[in-house]
Amino acid sequence: SRFRRGVKMHTGMLITSLAGPASNLLFAFAVAGIHLVAFPADAETGQLGSAMADLLRNLFGINLLLAVFNMIPIYPLDGHRMLPERINMLMAQYGTFCVFGLLLLIQIPMVNALLRIAQMTLQSWILGFWHMVL
Repeated sequence: SRFRRGVKMHTGMLITSLAGPASNLLFAFAVAGIHLVAFPADAETGQLGSAMADLLRNLFGINLLLAVFNMIPIYPLDGHRMLPERINMLMAQYGTFCVFGLLLLIQIPMVNALLRIAQMTLQSWILGFWHMVL
C-alpha cells in the first residue's frame, strides 16, 4: 500500500502528521510578527496592553503549546506516527488506554516541565528571528 506513487504509506502518514504541528508553528510565527509590528513597545516590555495585544500573545503561546503537545508520541496525537508501524498498530489497538495514559502523563510535573521548556525554546527562537528582522 502506498500513499502516492513513490511514497510508502508510512512515510506519507508521517508527512501528513507533521502538517498539524507545522501549521501551529507557522501560525505562531505569523502572530508573533504581527504582535511585534503592531505593538512594539508592548512586546519589548512584556507588559499587558490592549485586548488585541493580549489576544495575539495568547494565540502565540497556545499555538506553540499545541505544536509541542501534538508531537508527543502517544496515540491519537500526531507524534505517534513517528514510531515504527508495529508500535502504531499496538497503540491503535489499545487507544482508549493510551488516551487515559496521556491524561495521566501530562499531570506529572517533570513531563509538564519538559513541555514548557520545549514551548519556551520555540518561543525564544521565533521571537529572536523577529527581533533580528525588525
